[in-house]
This record gives sequence, C-alpha cells and structure tokens, in this order.
Amino acid sequence: MTAPAKGVLHAAAENSVLDLEISTEKNVARVEAILPWNERVSLTRGIEEDQFGAKIPVPIAHAKKTISVTLILTDRAHNRTIIETEIKPLTSAK
Repeated sequence: MTAPAKGVLHAAAENSVLDLEISTEKNVARVEAILPWNERVSLTRGIEEDQFGAKIPVPIAHAKKTISVTLILTDRAHNRTIIETEIKPLTSAK
C-alpha cells in the first residue's frame, strides 16, 4: 500500500491574482487546482523537483471573496491526494 502524497501549500490572493505554490514529496508527478469559477489549472513544476506553482488570474466576480481551492496531487503510481483550502484576499495597507 502506498502512503498518500503530502504537500505544504503557500497561497495568496492579491491584485486579482491567485499565487499558488506547493512543496510536495518527490514522488508527486503532477498537481492540479480546481477553482470555484469552473477552471482547472495544472501547476508547473519548479526548479526543485518537489515544487509546483501557478499564478492564476482571478475573475472580477471572485476578486474580493474568499476562494475555495481543491488541489489534486497525483504521484507516479497514479495515487491521488486531495487538499481543500480557502484563501482569503490580502488587503493592502493604507
């Protein structure tokens, strides 16, 4: 039996851009994000083998709302781990 993939997510929503970065175990082959506006995005592998990320434009209708994101981590054996999170928009300091 294979253990589920693990990941550490860093995310921010600012200036109508959702910035997702996740550090995973080295056996993770791909990461996809499912967004509330019916968009599915493949995160790009970073320089490090265990890093994935994406900068995603946020539609105006979702720009100032908390964004629910579902991440699907798929390892090389095709096992999937689902991570669900909510990302609150950053407020600019004045």
